[in-house]
Amino acid sequence: MSNKFKIKNFAEVQSFDSVEEIESALRSQYRGMHISISYASQKTGLLCSIFVSVNNDGAVFYTYGDESEVDFKKINLS
Repeated sequence: MSNKFKIKNFAEVQSFDSVEEIESALRSQYRGMHISISYASQKTGLLCSIFVSVNNDGAVFYTYGDESEVDFKKINLS
């Protein structure tokens, strides 16, 4: 399946096929920004979104809640 994931930054939308592509794009193109990642849940097929902030060093954190660093291996993106 292609373009399973989307990074949304207001009107700008980029589609990706893998979590690795998302991580690379966030760290290289979205430093200092707050964006959302949309994907279909593996369990239900429903559209899910997470909101993240990328600091100037390229680390990715949840925008809301405990604002911890995002571990892409632990969230159900794949």
